[in-house]
Amino acid sequence: MTFSNEWEELYKDKKHMSVWPWSDVVSYVMRYVKPQGNGMKVLEVGFGAGANVPFFARLGADVYGIDGSPTIVEAVKQQYPQYAPNLICGDFTKEIPFCEEFDLILDRGSITQNNSASIEVALRLIYDKLKPSGKFIGIDWFSKEHHCFSQTDCVILDDCARTDFRSGYFEKLGVVHFSDKENLEGVLHRAGFKLEKLEHKTYKDYSHGDYDNAAYVCATWNFVAVRK
Repeated sequence: MTFSNEWEELYKDKKHMSVWPWSDVVSYVMRYVKPQGNGMKVLEVGFGAGANVPFFARLGADVYGIDGSPTIVEAVKQQYPQYAPNLICGDFTKEIPFCEEFDLILDRGSITQNNSASIEVALRLIYDKLKPSGKFIGIDWFSKEHHCFSQTDCVILDDCARTDFRSGYFEKLGVVHFSDKENLEGVLHRAGFKLEKLEHKTYKDYSHGDYDNAAYVCATWNFVAVRK
């Protein structure tokens, strides 16, 4: 599996247990999917602690999810037993073992924690699981303008991917992929998608104390891609 086992250990230690829906997820779904009524089928890859499950439940969606951590999958199943049969432990860079086709597939910062080759495979699998004109929303894919892309205390896997950060934000978080505009557009195009929306977010944190008072730059991509 290309799933970073570091996440299993973090969830065992009850870290990264975000339980509130992400604001960008809410705004992107409402703006670009415009869900109306019940019956929309939604799949979240890398659903983590299930932060977005109550949001989709409130919309009346049929909620599905896949995550690589058995610990967090079991925890979310217990929290949302009505969706337990639809929540599975697996590697979405290898297989998405659902028979259903989806109106919406969501990724919030999970696919971007893989190397470049695995991301290419994951996007093709996602494309194949969408209904015609179905949408794939990506939130918080890390950008090459992120402060940590230029760190030297890590292992370089390819032009975009890094792992084994020994300090900073990504310490003990496994593989991290950083995209620029050309890379992101290219990988989505090769998977077959039409890009509907692409936004780049940059935050500068001057209170971060680890970088000699320089601004800590957090930079990420949000996008909406459509199955042709």
